Amino acid sequence: MGVNLGQLCGLALWVSAGLALAADPVDSSKLPAAASTPIDFARDIKPIFDTSCLRCHGPEKPKSKFRLDNRDAALKGGETGVAIIPGTTTEASLTGALKKHAVTATMVPVKDHDAGVAALDQGTADAYASDRVILIGIGRTSKNPEKLSLVDEFFSYEPYGLMLRRGDAAFRLSVNRALASLYRSGDVAPIFEKWFGSLTTAGPLIGAMYLMNGLPE
Repeated sequence: MGVNLGQLCGLALWVSAGLALAADPVDSSKLPAAASTPIDFARDIKPIFDTSCLRCHGPEKPKSKFRLDNRDAALKGGETGVAIIPGTTTEASLTGALKKHAVTATMVPVKDHDAGVAALDQGTADAYASDRVILIGIGRTSKNPEKLSLVDEFFSYEPYGLMLRRGDAAFRLSVNRALASLYRSGDVAPIFEKWFGSLTTAGPLIGAMYLMNGLPE
């Protein structure tokens, strides 16, 4: 028999600054009018790259092997993707989420969470996927945490639980009552924030989950 621990652990992503996983549908009526002349890469686009992008994506040691100094290299793209631990529920959930959003992404296998954060720091991955509360904690171990962003969207719902001896319903009920009281009183907040940071950062679904599990008996 399991005890409802009440910890929402939906799949989420740490992403490097500037990466968007999936965009919302575009309202074409709000877009500017089309250019009256054909767009020329050398004339219209390359100057923007020269000013803002080539420090990291020029011909010499381009980050993630992604070059923006010529049209062919820019269209080819880089060689990074989403870091993920193979064989986990995260891998299955992320695959489904990417398919739903019609996003094609390269999976970069890593052996553990430390390797996932290192992949972000070293530029060998654009994002790292795992349980949201885990990401909140390990994000602090990054060499440059200020360059990371936690995406707002939840891609799955995976509640954690505590395992108990089968047949001990009285003990299970006592534990669930104690947990419900903890959620209802709000005393869970300092416990959560001690290990995972602000509840605001964790997202509104965390608070909603505590509310639901703290309902009076």
